[in-house]
Amino acid sequence: MQQATSAKEGADHVLRDVIEMDTADHFRLFEELQPSLEEPRTTLCLMEVAPNVRRALAEAFYSFDDAVVREFLGRKFTSRAKKDLDEISEITGVPRRSCLRQFDNLKR
Repeated sequence: MQQATSAKEGADHVLRDVIEMDTADHFRLFEELQPSLEEPRTTLCLMEVAPNVRRALAEAFYSFDDAVVREFLGRKFTSRAKKDLDEISEITGVPRRSCLRQFDNLKR
């Protein structure tokens, strides 16, 4: 009985490691794509990506959360407003990184 439990724990540990590595890979890929997504007309079209995938990437990158945009309304887009992103993230439940992306997209 104890061997079955330890085998299951080992499998769970391996699965957790695979998920962590896959997630880290996705974050690295996004960090490499982010500059291209910020200037899609000039750089995203140079990448060998199917047009429908390119369009889906750009749409996802430039999407907005209603709750976050509501919090941005009435605020000036200054460096001081960037300091409020922690508060906005807490209020809306949207990760700070996503709030920052939306802030930068609105500012652009």
